[in-house]
Amino acid sequence: MSTAAEREESGASWFMAPTDGSGRINSSGLAQLLEQVKKANCRCLILDLRAARVMQDYDVKLLVQARELLRGRQGRLRVAARAGSGVARLLKQHQLDHFFFGCESLEEAWNGRAGFETAAV
Repeated sequence: MSTAAEREESGASWFMAPTDGSGRINSSGLAQLLEQVKKANCRCLILDLRAARVMQDYDVKLLVQARELLRGRQGRLRVAARAGSGVARLLKQHQLDHFFFGCESLEEAWNGRAGFETAAV
């Protein structure tokens, strides 16, 4: 288990994706979070989408943009979502599960351990 100091040293940041009461991701809020990541020079971003039940194609596009930004900084995007959720199915449908961490806890995302099997790409 890594300590908070070790996480801070590695440049890790954590944001919970904004959702409404029905579990739909607020796309404009997610876009604003990603703008903050750009300005903060973040290298590792963990998005907690465990509460999200619905994800739009535009949200997937934002995740891909964030992934490319972080890869350019030699960083990584980690997405925490529940196995079998709508979010997990949409990411798999778009063949993005190779960077998708199906986690039941944020500790798994922090440590880079997948909580369930993902397809090899």
